[in-house]
Amino acid sequence: MKSLKAPATMKNLDLMIGFIMDKVKKLDLEDKKLIFNLRLVCEEALSNIINYAYLDKDETGEVKISFDMDTQEGKLVLEIVDYGVSFNLVEYDPPKLKSSIEEQKIGGFGIHLIKTLMDEVKYKREAGRNILTLVKLIDVN
Repeated sequence: MKSLKAPATMKNLDLMIGFIMDKVKKLDLEDKKLIFNLRLVCEEALSNIINYAYLDKDETGEVKISFDMDTQEGKLVLEIVDYGVSFNLVEYDPPKLKSSIEEQKIGGFGIHLIKTLMDEVKYKREAGRNILTLVKLIDVN
């Protein structure tokens, strides 16, 4: 499993997404929609950590991203770890997409995208860390 650690800042968002997309590019996938969706999911998850995980804005937290591809099972696995406030996005209620725009509560659309576009989304809080595991099934044949 290859990994990257970086300060959780918007300045590093491109670095973090670039790390993941570089690994995806090496898989030589032809499905452009899949690649776009993976990028979108990564951007949403990392932006949420950068903007909300660390409440003390004077102190920069850290994000660790791990990437693994199990070619036998056809599973791309991303693990994103931060030391911010506890937040279990798996238990977060999705927005009511059929209600009018005026009735929508602010937020939650990125989480909805993550849950919808990935095949598995797991969360655990362990030793003061948020550990988000994102799994996408990929046809590697």
